[in-house]
Parts: sequence; C-alpha cells; structure tokens
Amino acid sequence: MDFRGTQWHRPRARESNRCSLREQASCLTSVGSRRRPCDHPTAAETQDGRQRITERMCVLRVSGEHFDPVKFLGSSTLEPYSVFHAGEPRFASQSSGEIHAVSGFKVHVSRQSRDALPGQVADAIAFLVKHERTLLKLRELEEVEDIRLDFPVNLQIDRQNVFTQYEYFPPKLIALAGAVGCGLEISIYPRDLLQLAKSRQKLPRHRSGSRRTGRR
Repeated sequence: MDFRGTQWHRPRARESNRCSLREQASCLTSVGSRRRPCDHPTAAETQDGRQRITERMCVLRVSGEHFDPVKFLGSSTLEPYSVFHAGEPRFASQSSGEIHAVSGFKVHVSRQSRDALPGQVADAIAFLVKHERTLLKLRELEEVEDIRLDFPVNLQIDRQNVFTQYEYFPPKLIALAGAVGCGLEISIYPRDLLQLAKSRQKLPRHRSGSRRTGRR
C-alpha cells in the first residue's frame, strides 16, 4: 500500500480566522493543568459550508520522534485515518500554532459511543486479535516510543446525583494489549464538550507563537 501523496500525508495550511470545532474541542481538553489535543471529536464541512459533527471513538495511536509512519504503513494491514509528522502544524488552519513533536498515525478501533465502554472494549479485543502480528512488529521497532489504545468516555459525575465514576478493563483486554506493548488510556469528556467548543467560536482568536507539544 502506497500512502504517499494522500491527503492526510502532508496536510496544507488553509487560511482561516477561526478554529474548527475539532480544534476548539482540543483546546478545551486537558489532563490536570496540561492541555492536550483531543483524538475523538471532529468536524467536517459539508458542501454548503456548514459544519457537521461526527465522532471517533476508541482509537489506536502510534508515535515516535524518529518514527517513519509512511514507511511502516506501506507494508501494513492497518488503515489509518490520520498520519502526522514531527515539525508539522497540528492543525491545518493554524500554521503558526502548535506543531507535532513526534511522528505517527491513528487508526479507528471502535464506533461504539462514549456511553458504551464495554462495546469499545469488545471491539478493541477483536482488533488486537486481528492485528496481533502487525502490532508485534511495531513493538520491535526502536523508533516507536508509544503504542496505546485510547478509550473516550463521558463524564458521569454531576455533583448532584452522581459523585463517583468507575470504569473497568477486563483481564483479556489487558493481557492482549500487554503482549504487544500497547498501553490503555481513558479520555473523559464533559457531555457538553461540543457546545462549549461552539461557544468558543464566538470569541476573538488570540494569535500565539509556534510551540512544540509533548503529546504523543
């Protein structure tokens, strides 16, 4: 499979005065006090110029500072929805904004909703079994620094009726992931994330200098 020249290989920067909904959602996503990009919400423009919202659920993310994703994917059965390279802008509409610190790719694993973690887990188990040989090859590459499955879930805590939240990974998932050197991550989202992103679109955009991010 030859991935050179495909649209996601070298995205072009486009003129824009505002961030897309995906970019706004990314700005709202944080771990503690550290912002990080969001892999799951996305926005796509329709023919009439309006934005329709779709969502990506569980994804496989592979990255490394010196990793060549195009070379690996050329002989792989994995079909990525995103390929990125160190030094490139994280968002096409923000050529002077954050840049990728590492190279890598992302693959759809599940379409189950953020309220259906068991369904995401079942899809992830099937994915790990199907692509075991490919993932083992990835694990053996010295330039690959991080392999992980990222599971998005909705925040259930509302401080009125729900005060704690528990999520569970079964031993089979943990064993299969561990065997191929794959980490497990849970990304927790507020239920009104996209509404918050829409409201931020109305705010003036602040220009910021280019900076590297530690997100892998």
